[in-house]
Amino acid sequence: MNNIEKKYMKSAFKCVLVACLLLHLLLSVIFAANKYVILMVWSMCSTIFYALMIIINSKEYFRVIVIAAHIEIMIFVAVNEVLFGWEYNFELYLAAAISFIFFNPFKNKKNIFIISAAEFIEFTALMIVTDYMQPIITGSDIFKSFMVYLNSLGSISYIIFGGTVSRITTERIEKSSFKVSHDELTGLYNRAYFFDRVEEELKSNPDEKYYMMCTDIGGFKLYNEMFGEKQGNEVLLAQAEMMRETSHIHGVYGRLSGDEFAMLIPEKNHHSNDMDVYFRNLEKQFSSDQYNMQVYVGLYEIKDRTEEISSICEKAHIAIDSIKDRYDMHFAVYSDDMLQERINRRKLISEFDKALENNQFCIYLQPQVDDKGVAIGAEALVRWIHPERGLVPPMEFIPVLEDTGLITKLDLYVWELAVKTLKRWKDEGKKDFYISVNVSGKDFYHTNIYKTFTELVEKYEIEPQRLKIEITETVLMNEAKSQLAVLQKLRNYGFEIEMDDFGSGYSSLNMLMDIMLDVLKIDMGFLRKTENIDRSWNIIDTVINLAKKLNMKIITEGVETEDQVNKLKSMGCGMFQGYYFSKPVPVEEFEERYL
Repeated sequence: MNNIEKKYMKSAFKCVLVACLLLHLLLSVIFAANKYVILMVWSMCSTIFYALMIIINSKEYFRVIVIAAHIEIMIFVAVNEVLFGWEYNFELYLAAAISFIFFNPFKNKKNIFIISAAEFIEFTALMIVTDYMQPIITGSDIFKSFMVYLNSLGSISYIIFGGTVSRITTERIEKSSFKVSHDELTGLYNRAYFFDRVEEELKSNPDEKYYMMCTDIGGFKLYNEMFGEKQGNEVLLAQAEMMRETSHIHGVYGRLSGDEFAMLIPEKNHHSNDMDVYFRNLEKQFSSDQYNMQVYVGLYEIKDRTEEISSICEKAHIAIDSIKDRYDMHFAVYSDDMLQERINRRKLISEFDKALENNQFCIYLQPQVDDKGVAIGAEALVRWIHPERGLVPPMEFIPVLEDTGLITKLDLYVWELAVKTLKRWKDEGKKDFYISVNVSGKDFYHTNIYKTFTELVEKYEIEPQRLKIEITETVLMNEAKSQLAVLQKLRNYGFEIEMDDFGSGYSSLNMLMDIMLDVLKIDMGFLRKTENIDRSWNIIDTVINLAKKLNMKIITEGVETEDQVNKLKSMGCGMFQGYYFSKPVPVEEFEERYL
């Protein structure tokens, strides 16, 4: 309750006290005229009591009034018993109950049920006990006077308090209701109330077709970290305002959580181009040289109205997930294939630990050959031999494990398999071969790279140069300084570091300047991504010459034809990897062919 409300309530209580004083003064005159001395004295005492309360200006007006009313009723019941008997027993009980009903709204909400129960027991007990009292005389006139007093007091109290308490209570209920049903930041419907409103809308319009649209801002957590929570809130408020602007078309919309919003759209009002304009404007408003904002939109056609609203929104989000992290797509419509992909993804994750425990993962080796076609080493590539599905393609599980962080567990397993293989070759006298293993960017965060590799080669007594470490340029996109330090420590220990897929991503001369690499792997897929083949070959030639000047070895991977091999040899490349020589094969087959 604010200060204005407190002041208003204080004035209202004073008015009640004045009204009670005047009523008792009037009753004193009536009792005196009828020569009811005891009642006159009682009424005069009550008049003095209320006068004192007005003068004292007590802070607990309500408590005092309620206590005073109870005392008065008890005194009057006692006087009535002694003087007039109990002919009006039931009516007296009813009058007391009516009086309580008038006072009840001003009591503490938390205690209202306890107080109500106590009042009921009190007056019921009073009625039962007095039934055993023997009436002496009746006093209908006096009781009528009492009823006039009691009803007058209740009516005046209701008149004075009714408007004030009703207004304050209503305001409080509305505020409380708004907090329960609306998002505090944006003022839109919150998740729970949005679901309720959508359900109502669908039931109210059974013949209308609807779409559920959900939105998600790509990398919003990063945006908050870069520009602060206050600026992040500005983005959310801007999107909320955009939804309000379209409310004449789309009536039900809300904020589900974080940067996720949702809107129920009637099919007749669904214009994806118009909505796309709104979201692209939002992106332009908050994009900068430092951050390119992407708003992803997922749409789901509601076919089954008995479906849970949470499930409906989840399917719209499944559509969003299908285009997340893609800069060429902003909008996707849900299909059952997306759901199946989601199910397969979750199933894969749930099966991963058991698969690792049961040795379902193995390594295939793809040979790396010199300019004479002789194998000098191999790259270890993981394969999943599923007991039911057979060989699972790496592209089905590697991206999923990357996203979930499980890739590090798999990498640790693969590294040890590779080292065990090198150990066996060494014991068999075939110690000249090496194996290259891949390191994910996630591995730098989830394990101690330096400690892991050094402990592996020491445990299996393998020369570190026999275990080559391949990284991609994306490994160095974040926290490059600390990761370069780790790589340099590994080089100092004796490991060779290879840059995989050079030229396929964001390679730059700065990268070659900052990191001391031993091997540069050029991806021949670079040629397949352009129609200007001659220009691409010139770039490859330049990279090969640059690597030589930096004392780096060159391996060209993805080689598929003899013409490519001959052209690369003419440019000075001396090591190759690709399907022209061999696809990745099981370790046993590799050993039969090359060892």
